[in-house]
Amino acid sequence: MEDFLYFFTFQDSSIAFVVIGITLLGLGSAYVGTYSFMDKKALLGDAISHAVLPGICLGFILAGEKDPIFIVGGAFLSGALATFLTSWIRTNTKLSEDATIASILSIFFGFGVVLLTVIQKSGNPEMAGLNQFIFGNAIAILEEDLYIYGGLAVLIIISLSLFQKEFSLLVFNPDYGKAIGYPMGTIRLIFNVLMILAVVIGIQAIGVVLMAALLITPGAAARFWTDRLHKLLLIAGLFSVISGIIGTYISFVLPQMPTGPWVVVCLSLHALISFLFAPKKGVLFRSISRKNYLNKTHRDHLLKALHHGLENGKKYLSIEEIYESFPFQKQKANSQSMI
Repeated sequence: MEDFLYFFTFQDSSIAFVVIGITLLGLGSAYVGTYSFMDKKALLGDAISHAVLPGICLGFILAGEKDPIFIVGGAFLSGALATFLTSWIRTNTKLSEDATIASILSIFFGFGVVLLTVIQKSGNPEMAGLNQFIFGNAIAILEEDLYIYGGLAVLIIISLSLFQKEFSLLVFNPDYGKAIGYPMGTIRLIFNVLMILAVVIGIQAIGVVLMAALLITPGAAARFWTDRLHKLLLIAGLFSVISGIIGTYISFVLPQMPTGPWVVVCLSLHALISFLFAPKKGVLFRSISRKNYLNKTHRDHLLKALHHGLENGKKYLSIEEIYESFPFQKQKANSQSMI
């Protein structure tokens, strides 16, 4: 209880910075990821999140320390290169999109692991904590990091909010957008830049391995609750923020526990609850609705059978005749007859 009160009363200013950072990160990632999910480009986010690792390592090598500007710059360039290569290979070769993304993901991540190993063997004392970029550690976010990561997150949120109509056209009907004069190629480029930025700002808190879950899972879970885009974005953002704060709190209570896995676990619980219990689209609701519909349909068929019996001069139908009319639904016929 002491740890809980200490964390959520923000007695330590560094904890406030962490909570603000994970909140902005969660909102930005959820917004970008929701559009990506609706655009059926979920795998691209996974490829970018793995592809930024060599950029992080190169940024560290150039700076000689964990300078956030070099880290962000290197990660952005690496993610941009991976995005460009994915698009170029898909356009100029016969490889399918999933094969292209899998190849880019593996090559970049493998190269990043090699660079990380080289850095670890270099003996540079500033490399301590660099491997936290693999699984994330939100508690390690400092005040100067918040200015950069938080500023980029605010930029993402504002951009997606102000140009919701343009990005909605990109996701739902790009051909119509092009027909009415919108530069859909430029809009696609801007969206890809925002996605890369969302991945870059999340690598320290969530890690390159699990960043794709923070992009896609909130939107996928929120999709069970609504069909309206603005509500979808709000629900996805709420799921992401709650999961991020809970995951960060667990990482704070258990210092040796990385943040990313716990954030993903919390997101997975949100997705599971949505999958099972969401109204209209949840499995439980749909199962109950289907059962009620089948009962209603069988009751209507039973009433029709009784009506035909009356037309043929029968005042009633015996239970045996009803069973003959519905041989595979005796239990339902018996229960409806009793009603």
